[in-house]
Amino acid sequence: MNLTHKRLAIAVIAASTVAMTGCYTFRYTTNRPVTGSFTSEQWHNQFINGLVDASGPVNLTAICPGGFALVEHQMTFLNGLLSWAIQAALTAVVSFIPYVGSVAGVWFTIWTPTTVRVQCAAHAGGAEALPPAVPPDPQRQLAGR
Repeated sequence: MNLTHKRLAIAVIAASTVAMTGCYTFRYTTNRPVTGSFTSEQWHNQFINGLVDASGPVNLTAICPGGFALVEHQMTFLNGLLSWAIQAALTAVVSFIPYVGSVAGVWFTIWTPTTVRVQCAAHAGGAEALPPAVPPDPQRQLAGR
C-alpha cells in the first residue's frame, strides 16, 4: 500500500468515525418538582469502549441531600469532539502497525467522556430541598415534654 492509499484509508476511517458518532441524552426523572437550575455538572470518564469506568458513580446523596428531581447523562458535542480527536490521533499512530492498525483504529475507543448534570428536588416553598426531617422522639412525646 503506497502513501496515497494510506492517507485515503486514514481519511475514510476518520470520516466514518465522525459519521458514526452522535450526541445522546439519558434523563432519569422523579415526580418531584425541580429547582430552577442544575445543581451539579461534572464529566464522567470511561475507557476502552466504556468497559472501564474511571469516574465511579455520581453521589446523588452528597449533591442533593433532600433528593434529586432530574439526572441527565449526555454525550455533548464537546464530549464527542474530544473523544473523536483522541480516537483520530490513536488511529493515525496505530495505522502504521501491520494487522493491528486497521482493527484498533476503527473498533477500539480509548476514551469516552460524558457529562452528568443533576437537578435537586424542590420543596413546596420552591427553594432547594431540605434534608429529611428527623422523626420526633417517641419517649419525649409520651413524657409530655
